[in-house]
Formats: sequence, structure tokens, C-alpha cells
Amino acid sequence: MVNQNGFIQADSVKNHNGVIELVASDQLTLGADSQIAAKGDNSPAASAGGDVTLKSENNFSDAAGSQIDVSGGSHGGNGGRVEISAPNILSPQFGYQRGAQSGWKKGVFSLDPLDIVLGTNQ
Repeated sequence: MVNQNGFIQADSVKNHNGVIELVASDQLTLGADSQIAAKGDNSPAASAGGDVTLKSENNFSDAAGSQIDVSGGSHGGNGGRVEISAPNILSPQFGYQRGAQSGWKKGVFSLDPLDIVLGTNQ
């Protein structure tokens, strides 16, 4: 079981994109204070956002207020990639930033569930 309710940061540095992976054998939960950032840096050159992978062998859930940010750097750069993979994804509520400066590609967001439960009634 993985419960993440704080700040994890692996921003890009000098064209090396940050990578964050959280892998759980049963349940992966992002709490309301969870902030995961793999953004492009503030260097004068364009800097792409990084990769965030969240995998669970059973359930993925999160609380309102949790955030994932893979946006490009402040001087340009493509948005990064977020992948959430779990057989059951329960009421996804996180904020997701994948932005890029004008002229750059937005990031990629992918879900890989067997089932997605939307809403709070299960």
C-alpha cells in the first residue's frame, strides 16, 4: 500500500527530464495535500516536463486537492507525461497540469484501468 500526502518533486534539470514512479502492490492513494511535480525548469533554454507514473495492482484513489504537474519550463518546452495504471480507478479528483508555452506540445495523460468509478457513490 502506498499513501502519498505530501510533496514529491523531480523537475527537469539541464535537459534531463524528471521521473517519478509510485508503485503499489495493492492500493495507491493520493491524499488531499498530495503534490507531485515533474516540471520543466526555469533555464533560458526550453525545458520539457517530466514523467509521472502511478501504478497499483488493485486500486488507485485520490482526494480532492491532490495535484500532478508535468508542465513545460517557463521559457518553453513540451508538457510531460502522466500515466495512471490500476485495475480499479476510484473517483479521480486530482488537478492535472500538462501545459506548454505557445508553440510547444501539450503533455500526455493516460489511464489504464479495467474499471473507472466516477462520482462518490459506489
